[in-house]
Amino acid sequence: MLLASCGLTGNSSVELLDEANYSVSISSPPSTNPPPNQLQESVVIYLISGSGLRTQSLIVPSPITAEAVITALNGPFDENVTARGLRTGFYESSDLITSVSIVESVATIDLSESFNELPGDEQLLILGQIVLSIIANTDVTSINFTSNNIAIKIPNANGKLIQGSATRADFVDLVTR
Repeated sequence: MLLASCGLTGNSSVELLDEANYSVSISSPPSTNPPPNQLQESVVIYLISGSGLRTQSLIVPSPITAEAVITALNGPFDENVTARGLRTGFYESSDLITSVSIVESVATIDLSESFNELPGDEQLLILGQIVLSIIANTDVTSINFTSNNIAIKIPNANGKLIQGSATRADFVDLVTR
């Protein structure tokens, strides 16, 4: 059997502290908060790292839409992101996408002419960024790509042309590179 007790011994009077020896100051960093009624949410976007993709969490204004995810992919990003060697394919040209439409859970993204001017490896990484980021954050389950509103076939992470809509499974291999 173990017995324990606690007790106070000695003086039980209250000792007052001299206010001159203590000061309290409250400071706050400059506000980077959204407007008072603007809700924010966290999204996970996929950024380029070498020849593959890595995830990065960001805070964006609510509601999260495919367009909001694409805006997040455009950056800019803070020093912590760039220090990790992460970048976006949208740095070169923020006008890679001309339109986004969603019917039920299928998105259609129209790519601009400037997308075709990018090297093939960069195109593949950007397509991966788009597909993985939108599907991770919205109700979209697949994405069709067009150019000048004409359906186009795109390659998956392994370079094979996708028959039909692109899904997460088509680009997840980029995360392990």
